Amino acid sequence: MRWVANRIRGFLHQLFAPPHSHGMEVTRKNFKQILPIFQKAVANAEFVALDTEFTGLRTNSERYSHYYDSPQLRYSESRDSASSFLLVQLGICTFEWENPETRKTLIAKPFNFYLFPDPTEKPFLDKRFLCQTSSVRFLSEHDFDFNKLFRDGISYLRPCDEELMRDEYEASEMRKESMQTNAIPNRQLDIDFLKSLKEKLSQLSSSESSKIGDSIEMQPFSRFQRLLVYQEVRNSFPNLLCDKVMKSFDSSSFLKITRIDLDEKSEIQSRKKRQRHKDFKGKLKHSIGLRKIIDILSTYEKCVIAHNCLLDLLHIHNTLIAPLPTGLREFSLSLRKYLPNIIDNKAMIGMHSVLTSRFPSTSVENAFRTVNSGGFNGPNIIFHKDFGRYSEKGIAHEAGFDAFMTGVIFARCCALLEHSSNPSEQKDLCSVSKNCYHPTESPTTNQSVNKVYLYRAPFQMDLINQELWLSGVADVVRVSLKEDIEAKEGEVYAVTTNHIINWFSKVWKHSIRVNWVSKHEVFVRLFDEHSTEKTSSDLIDCAIRDIQHLSSEIPFVDVQRYEEYHRSIISADNDDVSMSNDDDIDVDIDV
Repeated sequence: MRWVANRIRGFLHQLFAPPHSHGMEVTRKNFKQILPIFQKAVANAEFVALDTEFTGLRTNSERYSHYYDSPQLRYSESRDSASSFLLVQLGICTFEWENPETRKTLIAKPFNFYLFPDPTEKPFLDKRFLCQTSSVRFLSEHDFDFNKLFRDGISYLRPCDEELMRDEYEASEMRKESMQTNAIPNRQLDIDFLKSLKEKLSQLSSSESSKIGDSIEMQPFSRFQRLLVYQEVRNSFPNLLCDKVMKSFDSSSFLKITRIDLDEKSEIQSRKKRQRHKDFKGKLKHSIGLRKIIDILSTYEKCVIAHNCLLDLLHIHNTLIAPLPTGLREFSLSLRKYLPNIIDNKAMIGMHSVLTSRFPSTSVENAFRTVNSGGFNGPNIIFHKDFGRYSEKGIAHEAGFDAFMTGVIFARCCALLEHSSNPSEQKDLCSVSKNCYHPTESPTTNQSVNKVYLYRAPFQMDLINQELWLSGVADVVRVSLKEDIEAKEGEVYAVTTNHIINWFSKVWKHSIRVNWVSKHEVFVRLFDEHSTEKTSSDLIDCAIRDIQHLSSEIPFVDVQRYEEYHRSIISADNDDVSMSNDDDIDVDIDV
């Protein structure tokens, strides 16, 4: 008996334990209980960090990003990925002060959300998505629980999908009120069914053979037979009412036809309509699901921290906000309605030499090790007592822990920037100023707001000023080469980097960088590595004019500044550009 009592006690403890007793892993089973906890955490947060996991990275294995690809082209390629693969895990970690006055300890509260679309309500929610084998294997090797994802993932509904669901509900209600059908069976099976149906309904409708409240149950064999039942009840038997009833033990249903008092029919129908509306609201609330997270973040407008986050932002937008627009500008405007202030750690590190010199690698794991290995001060960072999932051992590549690492990197970097900018004013290196983690108000980090890191690019993606990146390519020219290059002896040869260097060295006596896009297209940077100032536009224009004068001896089709080239293709379909990774060469030569 004691053993039974202990088992019952243990079961009751698991059943009624607080939802955060096992750490903040969030599925559809505990999402409703966790949501108010999350909202309170965001409301009290100094800043919020996020990370995501998805089922793949690349949709086009043939093309790789090139050094001088425009932000729009980078966005277009990433948009294809985010629209094709599925966001399966969202990690959000809030950081709040233990004591806002002393600002010496930050308390971290990581949440790890599993999300998966629920197709049970509407067919348009039954999504198709791609999986990349390397990405799925990577998740599996890091103990990603796919059973938990498919079984317990939280549903979600974008505002546009919510509107579609509402429209379908309203249209369905209108059809119920005004439905006038005259379906005529032509198969013998359906003719026999209708004959039997009329006999049963006549018997139920008759006052001699039944009384008010009596009912019969029917299980039509097809949707057409179901339509015949509704049609016959509505057109021929005003004192009968037909309801669809779901079976409790499986997902099937049957039709229940009940005899009612004609005087009460209107009230019964109104009551049923109110109940349908209530059921719809419940289904809609369930379907919206994880979108409430982005709504909460939008409400409190906290600064959101991420790490190398272009794909993260695109997946979040495509999953929880709206389908991704084709243009970068439209995406930026839409995203900033929900997340107005975003910091990309990797972009921030690249913008400050005091940070760049300290990071041998800026991957999130290596950067996390760096900021915890000495040389970085700032507040102590601890987990809240109810958020102990990662307190003993971190789980790399679980979105919740990666979000925690992202927030720690940001906190340490901001503290270092503040202490480095005002070393004489810092008496306590474990504390920071009031605005240190408010980038829009901090002079040391405000230039990093809404800048997104781009891999292998001389510029970053600016979510506010989409043309600002052009200043990073002001000294770059784009060169088109002829199809066939012939030497004086008539021998056909391929143009090499040395050819480009030799040709441009005739008009430019400083440094030249050559970057191949294809065998007929190349970008050339003309700069002076010994000068801290950018090459002037006049000098670039002069070099272009001089090289064009040599066109008779140099096989160039066209030479133009990168900015002019970019503006000329803005209205064109730049997705048609074909490039080969084998030809992607990056050479620095000082001549």
